[in-house]
Amino acid sequence: LTARSLDSDLIVMSTHGLTGVRRLLLGSVAGQVVERSSLPVLLVRPVPDATRPICFDHIVVTLDGSDFAERVLPYVQTLAHHCAHRVTLLHVADAEHAPDLAPQMGQYLNRIAGAFDGPVVIAQQQPQPGENASQVIINYCQAHDANLLMLATRGRGGLQRALLGSVADSIVRQVDFPVFLVPIVEQRLAEAG
Repeated sequence: LTARSLDSDLIVMSTHGLTGVRRLLLGSVAGQVVERSSLPVLLVRPVPDATRPICFDHIVVTLDGSDFAERVLPYVQTLAHHCAHRVTLLHVADAEHAPDLAPQMGQYLNRIAGAFDGPVVIAQQQPQPGENASQVIINYCQAHDANLLMLATRGRGGLQRALLGSVADSIVRQVDFPVFLVPIVEQRLAEAG
């Protein structure tokens, strides 16, 4: 059975959180699923009390101004409508271009926020020296009690993975809260368009 044969809209997986040599030897089933899937994937860590429902009170969404990143927005709007009290649109600026792009990104994020029914927080962050985008995202989520991070991942398949091999993969390996990934494969987009 596959998710497609079941006419699924979403794959939900638990991650084991393996690290180091065990992860290299065993591989990451979740990572392979995300890399190969055309469906969104919700990754959750095992919780001590499995009887307690997972609640998504505060959703953080990463956006970079691209059409690719915006592919996550319909999913965010659906979840926000049904269960989130707070939504944050987060942009992590490249340190070199941050001052020049901040006004345009602010306008862009305000435009996106206008499409939501409820209140939306807009946040623009910049990496500190020695910090990368994934660490900025993780730190923001932890500091603001986010319990779901949503982002699009650009994959080209195989060894040419783009975001999944860097920012998204780094985040998934480090966080203890759920991550919702919308895989965007350029070949599928070209075929659809």
